[in-house]
Amino acid sequence: MRDYLLFRSGVDFIIVTVYLPASQILEAPSLIPETPAEPAERMERISIMDDEEIIRTVAVVSLARFGYKVDKANHGNEAVEKCRAAYDNGTP
Repeated sequence: MRDYLLFRSGVDFIIVTVYLPASQILEAPSLIPETPAEPAERMERISIMDDEEIIRTVAVVSLARFGYKVDKANHGNEAVEKCRAAYDNGTP
């Protein structure tokens, strides 16, 4: 079967239907490389703040794979507290 678009319209509506053939790909390709380039011993620290755990987890895992030290926080107040504590400890 071929792919195609079907347009139908009326007085106050338009319907667009997209027909695409089924994919033969069994597994979606990964967007993150399996083995990143050799990370140097990084001194950089990155803080991630997001209220959604999945967003924080993806960001932390992705950045850590490239050698960054990553702190995470659930909300703005927690992020500010962690930044202040790091600054007070001399590890901003």
